[in-house]
Amino acid sequence: MRVDSPEFKNFLTKWRDAITRQSRRWEGPQAVRELSREAGYLDFILCRPDGRLAPRWMFKGILDEVEDYRAEKKTRQKDFRKTELFLTKVGREVELESKKIATVQLKNMLHELALHIDGRRAAAKSSLDGDKKGAPLGPAWEQFWPRKPRGDITNRGIDLDARLQLQCAKMFRIFLRAVSVRTIARLIVLVYWTTDLAAKTTDGLSIVSERRPITPRNVQDKLRRKKGKLILKEFPKPTREIALDEIPWAREAMKRMAIRQGTQ
Repeated sequence: MRVDSPEFKNFLTKWRDAITRQSRRWEGPQAVRELSREAGYLDFILCRPDGRLAPRWMFKGILDEVEDYRAEKKTRQKDFRKTELFLTKVGREVELESKKIATVQLKNMLHELALHIDGRRAAAKSSLDGDKKGAPLGPAWEQFWPRKPRGDITNRGIDLDARLQLQCAKMFRIFLRAVSVRTIARLIVLVYWTTDLAAKTTDGLSIVSERRPITPRNVQDKLRRKKGKLILKEFPKPTREIALDEIPWAREAMKRMAIRQGTQ
C-alpha cells in the first residue's frame, strides 16, 4: 500500500481518531499513558508532523500484511474451506459405509478410499500454502528478526491471525523499542479495529468471520514463546528511533523521490 494512497489516508484518519478516543476495548487509556511517558512516542504513533516518513513506513509494512491476511482469508473461505468441508464429508461417509460392509475385501477398499480422500484434502491445503511470494514486510524489515521468520504455512484461521499479529508486533517493536509488549498488543488490537478486521461486541471486539474475541491479553499470549520467553525480546531498552537512511531500500527510495521532485 502506498503511503500517499487514499486507503492509507483513510486508515490514518481512523487510527488518529481511535487514539484520541482511547476506547477501553483496546485498553486505550493505558496505551496512551505509556506512550506519553516516552519522549516523542505518542507523536510518532500519530504520524506527526504530517510529513514524517518513518511512522508511515512502519504502518505501510503493517497494512501490507493486513492486505495479505485479507487476501488469504478470502481464498480460504471461498475455495479451501468449501473444498475441505466437501472432502471431509465424503471421506466420513465412505468410512462409515466401510463399517457397515461385512465383506473384508470391500471393507478394506472403502477404508483405503477414505484415507486417500483425506490425503487429497491435505494436498489441497498444501497447494494453497505453497504459492507464496515472501513476506509483505520485505527483506529490509525482516532482517531485524533473523530468528523470527514469517511462517508461510497456516493450516487454520487462528494460525493466520497469529502470523499477522507477530508481523505487526515486529514493525511496532522496531520503532517503539521502549514500550511494553502489552502496549504493542494493545496497538495490534487497534490495527484490527481500524482496518475492520474486528468488530464491536457487547463488551469488547471480535475477529470478523472467526467469532473469536481479540483482546490485548490474548494477543500478548500469542507473542510469548515456550517457558515464558517473549518473542519480542530482541529490542530491549534503551530506545532509539531507526532512521530511514539506515534501511537500504528506504534510502534508495528517498533518493528517487528527491530526483523526481527536482525534475518537477
